[in-house]
Amino acid sequence: MTSSPFAVDARAKAADPARKVRFLSDGNLCFSRALGLTTQEEDLFMGECSKRYLLTVRDGAIETVWVEAIILDLSCTNPDELVLD
Repeated sequence: MTSSPFAVDARAKAADPARKVRFLSDGNLCFSRALGLTTQEEDLFMGECSKRYLLTVRDGAIETVWVEAIILDLSCTNPDELVLD
């Protein structure tokens, strides 16, 4: 999940062109803050932002959470690696 709805839309198109999955943005960081998934990235000129993370949610319950160790990483949130069932 990223904060920007534009980045989320680009990621959704890359990862799920058939639009089987709902991708959501968190522009004001309320959800990310509630989950403790924000970071300060002043070195990247970003200030407070959402960590790079991916949740799977089924029937309103979070099943899995993947969080990148570093915001620039794509080791567990790479759209090319997602398996959509």
